[in-house]
Amino acid sequence: MMQMPSEIDQLQTNLLANPNDYDLLSALADEYFESGRYLEAIRTYDAALTVNPMSADCLNDRGLAYFYVGDAGSAIDSFDKAIALNPDYPNTWLSKGFVLISEGRYQEAIVPLNKVKELESVGQLAMEADKFLAIAAENTLR
Repeated sequence: MMQMPSEIDQLQTNLLANPNDYDLLSALADEYFESGRYLEAIRTYDAALTVNPMSADCLNDRGLAYFYVGDAGSAIDSFDKAIALNPDYPNTWLSKGFVLISEGRYQEAIVPLNKVKELESVGQLAMEADKFLAIAAENTLR
C-alpha cells in the first residue's frame, strides 16, 4: 500500500518549483509549527518574510515559534515588528500579552491585552485576553 505524502512533503515538493512563493513558504512554516518543529518553522517564516517582509501574521507566528524554543526576547522583537506593520492586528497583541504573562511580566502584559479588547471586544481573542488579564490582575495585586 502506498503512503500518501504528508502536507509537509507536498509543500516542500511544490516549493522546489516555486522557491519564492510566499503562500507556500507560509503554509510550510505553519505546518512545521503545528508539528512542533519550531526551529524549522522559524527558518521557513524567515524565508517567507524575505519574500514578503510586510506580513504581520508571519511575524506573529514566527514570534510564537521563538517563544516555544525558549527565546522570549526574539519572540517579543518579532511581535513588536508585526505591531509596527499592522497595529490593528489583534492576534499579535494577544501573542505578546501571552508571552509576557508566561514570562511573569504581568504588569507589562496588561497594555497589549487591553489592546486586544479594544480591537476585538467579543469573540475568541477577547476571551483569551480576558483570561490572561485575570492572571495579570491576580499576580499584580500581591
